[in-house]
Amino acid sequence: MKSKILFLLLCVFSLGVMGQNGKTQGTITRKKPKTEGSTGGQDKQDQKTDSNSNKKKTQGSSGSRSQGSSSSRAQSGGNHPAPEAAGYDVTFSCNVSSASLYIDGTANGTASGTRFLKTGNHSVSVTASGYNDYTGSITVNRQNTSCRFTLEKKPEPSRPVATTTGTHRGHEWVDLGLPSGTKWATMNVGASSSSDYGNYYAWGETSTKSSYDWSNLRYWTTGDSGDNVKFSKYVTDSKYGNVDGKKELDLSDDAAYVNWGTGWRMPSKAQQDELREKCTWTWTSMGGHNGCKVVGPNGSSLFLPAAGGRNDSSSDSFGASGDYWSRTLFTSYGHLAYILGFYSGDVGRSITSRYCGRSVRPVLAP
Repeated sequence: MKSKILFLLLCVFSLGVMGQNGKTQGTITRKKPKTEGSTGGQDKQDQKTDSNSNKKKTQGSSGSRSQGSSSSRAQSGGNHPAPEAAGYDVTFSCNVSSASLYIDGTANGTASGTRFLKTGNHSVSVTASGYNDYTGSITVNRQNTSCRFTLEKKPEPSRPVATTTGTHRGHEWVDLGLPSGTKWATMNVGASSSSDYGNYYAWGETSTKSSYDWSNLRYWTTGDSGDNVKFSKYVTDSKYGNVDGKKELDLSDDAAYVNWGTGWRMPSKAQQDELREKCTWTWTSMGGHNGCKVVGPNGSSLFLPAAGGRNDSSSDSFGASGDYWSRTLFTSYGHLAYILGFYSGDVGRSITSRYCGRSVRPVLAP
């Protein structure tokens, strides 16, 4: 019994010693001296490796965030315009090539071509003769680099359109809108209406007669034809008598003035030319008589009957042609004077012998 108890005590003692020695040995085995290349150096290497690994992770994470942020900014940048430039080339054009352009109150030539303008607002005006001016402003930026102007024509001054515009000393006149401002009578001297033929007068005479020839012509002296007749008045060439230089009828020899009074005259060659050239002539009839309707620039009109004329004691071309005296002498051949002549197919300036009986349509000087 004693021997068993002794054996057990020895076993317990041995286990205690072994357990203590094993613990010490185990601790020594794991721990080594901290020399270069030892566990301490490996710890540093491990720490460095861990640090690099963490750094890479950090960089990867940071890079990922940086790329995401950059992408986000790039996407955001597409919705916002880049800053405006200091200025732009602006192209101008206009429907009137000669129009003048003013920018900020300064003349800039014609309203065409390209100009460099600073970014922002600018006052602009465009002018051209015969057109209404344009005044406004333009805003220069990236989106506005061209400007087109369309000017409107000024309206033509209106003139009243009327057939009869008034009377003078009891006789009607019409304003045809002629450049000279000459007003024409609406009927012939001696007529009772616009279509009536009226009286016939020799050139330089103020009353009618039954026969028209050289021998009873006022101011005739000698001769019986254009080659040898001579006169005492309205002579510019000595071939036709004593020269007085008169080329137009005096008032006392003017059938319009004498019969209708002050203000009325027989028309000059120039006034007849204006009527012929500035008006529209149409062969027609009025009051049973043929003649021409003459429409002036303003739309007003008058009627000249084809009254023909008188030669000797006979009538000539009634209803077929019209011959109207001027007050102007044909100086190249002093026995002739200017007339305005027309028929169904033509109207023109002509000349005829001073003794012939022709119509007179007065004018009222402006």
